[in-house]
Amino acid sequence: MKAWVQERFGTREAPVLREISEPQAGPGEVVIEVEAFAVNPVDWKILDKTAVARAMGLKVPRVPCMDVAGTVVELGDRGSDRLRTGDSVVVKLPVKQAGGAAQFVRTQADRVLLRPESVSAEQGAGLLLAGTTAYQALATHGRLRVGSGQRVLVIGASGGVGHLAVQMAKTWEAHVSGVCSTANVAFARSLGADEVFDHTLSTPSDWGTFDVVLDCVGLGWLGLRHAVALGGRYVTINPKGVDIVAHAATGLLGQANVRAMMLQDRVEDFQQVLDMAAHGELRVHVAASLPMDDLPEAWKRSQEGRTVGKLLVWPRR
Repeated sequence: MKAWVQERFGTREAPVLREISEPQAGPGEVVIEVEAFAVNPVDWKILDKTAVARAMGLKVPRVPCMDVAGTVVELGDRGSDRLRTGDSVVVKLPVKQAGGAAQFVRTQADRVLLRPESVSAEQGAGLLLAGTTAYQALATHGRLRVGSGQRVLVIGASGGVGHLAVQMAKTWEAHVSGVCSTANVAFARSLGADEVFDHTLSTPSDWGTFDVVLDCVGLGWLGLRHAVALGGRYVTINPKGVDIVAHAATGLLGQANVRAMMLQDRVEDFQQVLDMAAHGELRVHVAASLPMDDLPEAWKRSQEGRTVGKLLVWPRR
């Protein structure tokens, strides 16, 4: 089968297209024929720092990409009571395993979710990693409460995580402000944001104070601390060193108002996000859908940092 392969540490170069063996399902596993997969920034960032990658247990060569929509084609022994061959499914693959940038992928059956008819393969492929990051940032780390009317600021409101966080917070009846570039102000408003700040025409001091500040671009707590209301929380998905120190320090003081987060693979959270999409509460904006051979283009666009929504690749095209 065709697969894109990362062959060495310490690089952000695009993977190399190789012909490799098709996977076979072992006990408790399934094989999925990939219909579409997403390219996320973590896919190319993760091997850049060799020491960090090795500490995480990553090995090369590896097939990147963790967000997949596809069809079950094989069930291993004790594979699943829920799944059948031919089922349309979505899955967020483990970071150590990955494997999504291929025509077929093998993974544990218990992390695979049935894709509802109301969620297309396009929507499913772009949903779980970014959507669950937004969910955990707001609900787990930000402690956003449904129906509370809390004030939420999303910095990077037009990006992969940010555009889903805006929709999610609005669904939970928060007052949502977004920050983005001039070109994306109208898009952020279309997501339901109550107000949108153009970061080229304003500074954090212009934005006000908020119960939850979700930093999707890595501005850092020091520059945003005055935007956090008394008793509020700053949550970052792109932490700087000072954010990690502040996270630890405020935790020791029992305040925990600075949260430097990484996505935790909790199937119940994946299911919650998928249910929200099935009910029409979340919609993935797809910036580009590319054929298999054009993955390097998706890699390049992701690294440019100006993607509105998500980038998808289709192995069958």
